[in-house]
Amino acid sequence: LTDDEDEIIIEIAEVLGSFGGLVGGPLYALTLIKPLEILACSEESAVREKAIESLKKIISISKIKEKEAEVMDLLKRLGNNPDTFTGKIAAISLIPICYASLSTIGQQDATNMFRAFSKDETMQVRKAAAMHLKYLVPLIPKFPESEYINIVQQFIKDEQEAIRCQCIDNLLALCQVVPYQKSGSYILNFIKACAEDKAWRVRFMLTEKIVEIGKYLDHDAIIHYLANYFTNFLQDTESEVRTIAATKVSEFCKLLDATSIVKKIIPAIKKLSTDTNANIKKGLAENLLQISPLIGGASSSEHIVPIFLSLLKDDDPEIRLPLLSNLEDLNKAIGIETLSQSLVPAITQLAGEKKWRVRLSIIEVFPALAKIMGEGPFTEHFGAMSMTWLDDNVHAIRDAATKNIQKLALLLGPKWTEKNVLPKLMAYQTHENYLFRMVPLFAIPSLASCLSPESIEKVIVPFLVILASDKVPNVRLNTAKCIKAIQPYAKSSTLQTLIAKTLAQLAADPDSDVRYYSSEHPIS
Repeated sequence: LTDDEDEIIIEIAEVLGSFGGLVGGPLYALTLIKPLEILACSEESAVREKAIESLKKIISISKIKEKEAEVMDLLKRLGNNPDTFTGKIAAISLIPICYASLSTIGQQDATNMFRAFSKDETMQVRKAAAMHLKYLVPLIPKFPESEYINIVQQFIKDEQEAIRCQCIDNLLALCQVVPYQKSGSYILNFIKACAEDKAWRVRFMLTEKIVEIGKYLDHDAIIHYLANYFTNFLQDTESEVRTIAATKVSEFCKLLDATSIVKKIIPAIKKLSTDTNANIKKGLAENLLQISPLIGGASSSEHIVPIFLSLLKDDDPEIRLPLLSNLEDLNKAIGIETLSQSLVPAITQLAGEKKWRVRLSIIEVFPALAKIMGEGPFTEHFGAMSMTWLDDNVHAIRDAATKNIQKLALLLGPKWTEKNVLPKLMAYQTHENYLFRMVPLFAIPSLASCLSPESIEKVIVPFLVILASDKVPNVRLNTAKCIKAIQPYAKSSTLQTLIAKTLAQLAADPDSDVRYYSSEHPIS
């Protein structure tokens, strides 16, 4: 059976699990365990994993109470295989599947076997036991709670950090099943051991699950123990731990009261905001403003806003963008007036940055700013700025600015667009640089739906008629595209006649590309 190619053996190991119905159903499914037992002891992990999964399927559909002796014999053979430790790994995987259906004596034997596996001299066997221990928690009290706790305590002291890392999932599983009032002292001891572990990966794993664990603790335990550990993680010597802590900070703060957040978490966040690691600051930027509603306006103004403004000056757009994208949370806490006082100077400074990527990142959050601030305050502080980017020397900025005003037009409506956008676009008609004369040609097609029929007739179409005679072929070409795009919005027959006349003029243009796009060809 094991002499064939690995791919074939893997396939055999997988399909045997579906053969239960073919050999007579639940009463006879265990006849399949012999070939699967051989494959479950394979040195090849892919074969072993498929065989174990198939054994789980076979055992789960079998009448274990009637076939208990066969199941226990299988576990003992796997656990006592002298040739390889892989049999023990297979037995560990199967015990949680069959445990609940075993007799009291069978459960005692299975418990003893699992305890022995957890103390095995082979690291891989102990690791497998650590990985599967959490599946025994739902079986408490059939699986003795004291036994579970003793095994976890043993794993926490194991010399291998890979095994200690598994204790976090076992701890969480215990919290989910056993009430904290009953197991609180054990849980706090487990948390303390993991939080103070010398291996950073163990601390990392605890930090990753700390919010989930915290949901099962009482308020005093969170405030006096968990918050202190989390504060330490925010200041951990290992950057990976600080990074994961930064990404969890807003969710963890939801477990705390406002006073505890300000007293314990905020000082650590202030230090974290000056960290040299970009990933840490990015994680903090994604979570910082979500703390504001939790601590209120006064505390947010005092503590969050200064950190926000500091991070907003960072050169990395991936740090600035999350801050601006989450402004709504800060707005809820301090209000638009206070927000504007803090934000306007910072945004204005960043908008004038020499680095074009910085300007680009600011442009991309203007629609969100407009939504938060409303038409009046936004127009007062940032309306003119939105238009000035259309004059930027960098094409990417002009392109982003064009898309920006399209979004603003949809958000703020026709009246705002006609008052604040159209005059600026029409002014490009006489610009000496043809690249800038094309700016409105890229914007108008998307703005057309936000404009009144009167603006289409009296402003847009006359503007396009003039550009149809531009001296630069590329301008005339894009004028033809623009005319076709706005044609459906020209309601009157007079206007349609003027458009048709202009397209006919362009269709006779000396430039072949202009003629092509002025004809019946689709816009591209």
